Amino acid sequence: MAIRGSLREASLPDVLQLLSMGNKMGLLTIDRGDQVGRIYFNGGRIAYAEIEHSHLSAEEAVYLMFTWDDGAFNFAPATPPPEGVPVSSIDPQSVLLEGARRVDEWAVIEKKVHSFDLVFALERQELLRTKLELTADQQALLPLIDGHRDVTALIEESGLGEFVVGKELYGLITAGFVVEVGRSGAMPKPADGPDVDEHRNLGMAFFRAAMYDEAITEFTRVLELKEDDAPAAFYIGLISITRRDWATAASAFQRATVYAPEAVSPLHNLSYSLAKLGQLDKARRVCDEILARTERREPVILTWSGALAIQARDPKLANSELEAARQLWGGTKPPAVWYHHSALAAALEGDLLRAERIFREAIEAHPHGAALYNNLAVVLSRRGRYDEARVAAEQGIAANASLPQLHANLGDVLLHTGMHAEAQAAYRRGRQSALR
Repeated sequence: MAIRGSLREASLPDVLQLLSMGNKMGLLTIDRGDQVGRIYFNGGRIAYAEIEHSHLSAEEAVYLMFTWDDGAFNFAPATPPPEGVPVSSIDPQSVLLEGARRVDEWAVIEKKVHSFDLVFALERQELLRTKLELTADQQALLPLIDGHRDVTALIEESGLGEFVVGKELYGLITAGFVVEVGRSGAMPKPADGPDVDEHRNLGMAFFRAAMYDEAITEFTRVLELKEDDAPAAFYIGLISITRRDWATAASAFQRATVYAPEAVSPLHNLSYSLAKLGQLDKARRVCDEILARTERREPVILTWSGALAIQARDPKLANSELEAARQLWGGTKPPAVWYHHSALAAALEGDLLRAERIFREAIEAHPHGAALYNNLAVVLSRRGRYDEARVAAEQGIAANASLPQLHANLGDVLLHTGMHAEAQAAYRRGRQSALR
């Protein structure tokens, strides 16, 4: 049966998902007049794709077509790819997920996350079936998507920020791992004056565009007009964190907690800011307050509690909190930060073998985490296994050459093995990275 329509009415990801779920074989043509794209399917998988007059690979052609928001599409069943082209068997879900990761415009995200009172649930069978790698932020969101929390709650409880939550939800929805199940109806828009609304909307627009000076100005004006506006204070705190202005961040989050006493995210960020200021006792008290008031212990908060225990040099408490967090994440892979703190807790106890094992598990779960390679290199170096430490540091540099500490640690390893000239070169690269 032929399928046809307009991209103004149905997005390309939606069409791909439909054809994948139906195990279709045939040709999907997208005609924009000046551009024509073709995607061939076989058994619901992408066999070949092309854009006329381009030399893109099949996957890159599909990613480019994702950016098209107009044009007519038509699916002709039982149409095989042209003879002589390189035929593949690409999982559409992997293409959908990667395409969603490349989205960087809120206007695109809003097509699927069009209101903050939307409630989503997991498609658990799809998640269990998939072998695709999810981002650390997506993994952090999964335990919170329970069919009850709306988008506002996901933003507050994850602490990831509005744009990140929207983008990661967009990816999970596009790949078919999350579905919309309704609206909370619990977050009506406040009846503020037009000036407050205008400044708040401008502030959010500037925040999404990373224009932080302008955003601060608008959120500050909101607080001048409406001193109990907790979200304005919260976003001032987030911007201050990006600037490493911990004192301003702590003050802003403290204000947000006064006017939104039930919200968890301001408290979490307040604890983090206090820890950065070296006020560990206060940070611990705030963290304990979150744990005491939260009916369901959240893995993100437990991980932070473990991190504070490490800073207080209490490995017993750290291991207890981190293990509890791991249990709550269930079958999903914890975020990289969990592995980082779990390995540090093991190292604090002097169990470098366990720390090494955790970092190797972390790298398997997050193969692009340069900081994980760096920490593994440190552990291996402390165990006297310098050749393996060198390999780990070099793998970290291959993942992200901008981390100065990676070059410095590589220099230390090289120095231990008598490679003095190479060590000096590594230290020099580290200093150059730090100055960028």
